[in-house]
Amino acid sequence: MTHCRVARRLGLRTAVLLLLSLAVLAPFPLKFAHADQVVATIPVGSSPDHVAANPNTNKIYATNQFGDSISVIDGSTNTVTSTIPMAYNPVGIAVNPDTNRVYATSWTSSYASCSLDVIDGSTDTLLTQTPLGYCGDSVAVNPKTNMVYVTSISSGLVIVVDGLTNSIVSRIPVHSNPEGLAVNPVTNRVYVSFWVCDCNHVVDVIDGSTNTVTATVQTGQNGYGIAVNPNANKIYVAAPLSGSLIIIDGSTNTAAGSISVQGYHVAYNPVTNKVYAPSSGNTVAVIDGSTNSITATLVVGNGPWGLDANPATNKVYVANERSNTVSVIDAALTTTSTLTVNTQDTSGVPISGLYVTLYHNNQIIATGYSPATFTLSGTQSYAIKVDDYGNYTFDRWLDTGSTYRNRPVSISSDTSLTAVYQSFNAVPQGYSTISIKTTNSAGDEITGYYVTFWQSVNSWGNPTGLLHECYTHCSYAVPSGQTYYVRVADYGSETFSHWSDGATNRLRAVAVGSTSTNVDLTAVFTP
Repeated sequence: MTHCRVARRLGLRTAVLLLLSLAVLAPFPLKFAHADQVVATIPVGSSPDHVAANPNTNKIYATNQFGDSISVIDGSTNTVTSTIPMAYNPVGIAVNPDTNRVYATSWTSSYASCSLDVIDGSTDTLLTQTPLGYCGDSVAVNPKTNMVYVTSISSGLVIVVDGLTNSIVSRIPVHSNPEGLAVNPVTNRVYVSFWVCDCNHVVDVIDGSTNTVTATVQTGQNGYGIAVNPNANKIYVAAPLSGSLIIIDGSTNTAAGSISVQGYHVAYNPVTNKVYAPSSGNTVAVIDGSTNSITATLVVGNGPWGLDANPATNKVYVANERSNTVSVIDAALTTTSTLTVNTQDTSGVPISGLYVTLYHNNQIIATGYSPATFTLSGTQSYAIKVDDYGNYTFDRWLDTGSTYRNRPVSISSDTSLTAVYQSFNAVPQGYSTISIKTTNSAGDEITGYYVTFWQSVNSWGNPTGLLHECYTHCSYAVPSGQTYYVRVADYGSETFSHWSDGATNRLRAVAVGSTSTNVDLTAVFTP
């Protein structure tokens, strides 16, 4: 089954992509400050299929389909820094920059061996494998919900995996032979294309909150790769057999035009509002997202296939299957500066570990924990937001005295900003405290276990509305008179066994009375 499927994929590519000259395996010199230039060509493994960029770490991951490995590229040096061995042919890949987890699918002759491989981006090592029951192809992540989506061509399903527990939470029936996959984190919608399908050329739309297909968009052509513009709620679907890139209006779920580009995949950069799609031969078309017009055609490696944009650096990475390389397109060769966001309390004592978000055009492009450092383009305007945590509540910005936590930023040199926090040790009136403690089976306290607090659960029994996260022993103040949900995660060799009152479901409903109170819970873990 695997060999037939891979042969089908390569046969289709051969019919469309022309065999041209091999790419030069050396970085191009950076001479001029012009946008959209190929600035490097990086040798990787055999037949790179897809790439995924982490804007927080500036690492790029390329799946080497016939090399049974993933190449890890340092975006600052354009060099391969490590190679992650894989058991089978890796195909799809996606990154959750908030958790620094990398998700890869692979193909093998045995469905029982097919899995979603989870990689720790801090060490670039295999963390765990989630058996899927079917082989997966494309993979996409919603960083806001920490849900991972995988298309399974053989089963006609989109498989949903919880990024916290690495367990399957849903299998969503879609049309036959699902191929492309993309998520709009703003609307929590998932878009699925179909390459070979008796469904009359459609894209299925999945509601991420209910894990159900809520709409079917008629496109007129079989689709392959998908990319999303979350700011304008546009979806781009590559339709190579018709030589077009179909545009879908996400607000109406209708086709809203097309662009003449003949390629299998597509990527979008929210910072520059540009779309990138492999075109004929060994080229990539650059498309202005405002006018839907092609502004440049760039020569890359031989057989360009999967590609991804890093909005933090405005670079686009193209996997060239036939030359075993990754091409680097610099979308804006401009001066950059470093922004550092510090946090302190009102007495001037530094605080570390508070969550900071960087925005551009109302789109999240990077996150970090204070002191957080970001690289900004000197020609762009950004915004930053600092979050509360525990007893620490944002008070003001140190330099301006502004009490608004959302702050516009535009810098031309390295800059440091400091957010000032108040510390409230007492629980506010009308609030109650939920405290979580973890112990082993002998009753000895064990600390550092990940805990999440949620507002509610959906019809599938999955928690929704993340309120707070912490590590045991920890507490969280909530408004009284409501029911909340608490979940504890395993760590190392210790596995959740039960709560101290005997309940065995790690997701725990906590009913808080109308008067202020303290709710103390203890989770028991066993090896």
